[in-house]
Amino acid sequence: MNIYDIAKLANVSIATVSRVVNNSPKVSPKTKEKVLAVMKENEYTPNAFARGLGLGSMKTVGIICPNIDDIYMAKAVSYLEQNLHAHGYDCILGCSGFKQEEKEDYVRLLLSKKIDTLILVGSTYAGNGKDESDTDYITLAKEMIAVGVQYFIVTDIAKDGTLSGVNLKQLKDLRDATNSNCNIIASGGVHTIKDIRGCKELGLYGTICGKSIYKGTLDLKEAIALAEGV
Repeated sequence: MNIYDIAKLANVSIATVSRVVNNSPKVSPKTKEKVLAVMKENEYTPNAFARGLGLGSMKTVGIICPNIDDIYMAKAVSYLEQNLHAHGYDCILGCSGFKQEEKEDYVRLLLSKKIDTLILVGSTYAGNGKDESDTDYITLAKEMIAVGVQYFIVTDIAKDGTLSGVNLKQLKDLRDATNSNCNIIASGGVHTIKDIRGCKELGLYGTICGKSIYKGTLDLKEAIALAEGV
């Protein structure tokens, strides 16, 4: 039993069933009562697809990492999943490995799942900073809007621990590849006010610099003031 069956039995459109599932005020009390009765009679439990039709969101986030054998990756994915679930989002996890073809395949696969957000965990997705073809597949982000993906996030992007030279260029290339349609958050190598200023000048959505704040090497108030343009 699915949303199509419920719509047919209740003699209403699929959109109407989805509105009932999402408790939309756009459905008359009489129609809502009829649809709910059919759902109860057939023991129908709405899934993410049925909810998403009415909300314009599947409440699903795609996460790709090279592997979860690495402690850092495992902790990052675990943290993301826990917090996303706490905010009502389901997660689809893919472990792409480090081979170029596999990374590209996984990006395409998750984009086909009508996810709301795609999170790439690991600097491997930013390429090696030398061969631009390594990040050509990032231009798939341009197509995200068409399939409903709202954000594109790259984490742990700095390879040598700094946001200078080639690392800064990688961020710029990624931003340009998305035509600024998707938000990019830079993590890894964001240690100083200068780093935050560099990310801001690139037009990035945000930066993650928790370790530097925790260690006391970065002043939180100053960082917030710069980020907010105070």
